[in-house]
Amino acid sequence: MRTSIASLASGLLLSSPTWAQMPAPPTRSIAVSGQAEVRVTPSIVNLVLGVETLRRSLPAAKAENDRRVEAVVKSLQGLGVDPKDIQTDYIHVEPDYFTRDDTITVLRRYTVRKTVAVTLRDVTKFERVLGGALQSGATHVLNVQFLTDDLRKHRDDARARAIVAAREKAEALATAMRVKLGPVRSLVEQQDLGGVRPLTRGVAMQEAASFTPVEPGTVDVRARVVLTMEIADTAQAP
Repeated sequence: MRTSIASLASGLLLSSPTWAQMPAPPTRSIAVSGQAEVRVTPSIVNLVLGVETLRRSLPAAKAENDRRVEAVVKSLQGLGVDPKDIQTDYIHVEPDYFTRDDTITVLRRYTVRKTVAVTLRDVTKFERVLGGALQSGATHVLNVQFLTDDLRKHRDDARARAIVAAREKAEALATAMRVKLGPVRSLVEQQDLGGVRPLTRGVAMQEAASFTPVEPGTVDVRARVVLTMEIADTAQAP
């Protein structure tokens, strides 16, 4: 009798590793997405202006362009824009040729273009700054972006709202399926879909003559998350 009991115990010990390797039953879960958008009053304007001059000679085209750019910069500084927030960061020189009598190539004129990039930290001055720049010699409005300088705070707010939205969606689905929710399995923020959508105005090479007043509006700060929650084993009563 002792031998039989010992043999049985030995068999159990030998087989226990095999039991430990058996796969656990699959965990049921609900995966939902939540997104939120926070609208913020802009506090910064990024403005890119173009200055274009056309003359028969290159020195004349460049000299006039330099004069216009200097006048634009002085206009910006006169309205209180800090010099460190003004940058001339692009120059383009292009000769324009035409063919005469199908054989002779003749130089028509030179085109010189420069851009003036401005960071305006007082949004209330936007209309005056833009109008003054156009009157001083800017010929194109290349881009206008309204942004916020307190991005971290608003992005955290949008993320928190997105998580709440995802949780509410998961609870609504669980109620509809008559199940109970278990613990959270994962929470992932989708960085490529979240972020900031700045209010943008202006079209490349927009003529100054077509300028119309621009309202700052709002900056949209967005966030999106994916929430996965386990489904508890105990179902709700029907």
